[in-house]
Amino acid sequence: MEDDHFREVGGSLFPFIRCLAHDMATPLLTVLGYSQMLLSDLEGQQMEDVQVIEASAQRLRSLLALLSRLSRFLPEENSCSAHEFCEDLKFLVLSAATGGRCRVNWEEEGLEQGGELPYNPWKIRAAALNLMSCLLKNDSLLVKMARSPEQLKLVLKSDAPPYETCTRASRGLESAGASVKRIDETTVIVALAIHES
Repeated sequence: MEDDHFREVGGSLFPFIRCLAHDMATPLLTVLGYSQMLLSDLEGQQMEDVQVIEASAQRLRSLLALLSRLSRFLPEENSCSAHEFCEDLKFLVLSAATGGRCRVNWEEEGLEQGGELPYNPWKIRAAALNLMSCLLKNDSLLVKMARSPEQLKLVLKSDAPPYETCTRASRGLESAGASVKRIDETTVIVALAIHES
């Protein structure tokens, strides 16, 4: 039932996201760029307006970048590139942490290797980001991503006990097919199987 609902929602939503990301990106950024150009001569008098438009332009660029990444995937897919998953997760988490109080340290090992993750790309990303969003509420987060021949391992270490507050998010990862283990009061390990491509 859950998969049927997911496909139904995805069939309606994702084509719109794809259209917005790919067809509207250039026109929207062109309009914003032109507006910034027109206001550049008024910086001395209207500095506050210029700053508002520049901030809006940056938010839109970030939104379009996120949409572009998300639009690569369709809900009926059942595998995804391990490399793309790592790149997307890093991009999305570091983007979310920008300007926030949480200091994120990101370490990687062996991610240049290929391979496929045998999971629905939407569900595994959503579940991983859900867990990450819980941990980003803390003051610091260490993320270690390591690739071995058999699996992709994410070690998540925060400055506060994360597991109790992230139980539901951990269940989401498990329902998507990942293995989630608590190592100690501050550390959670997520393991994802990898198939050679």
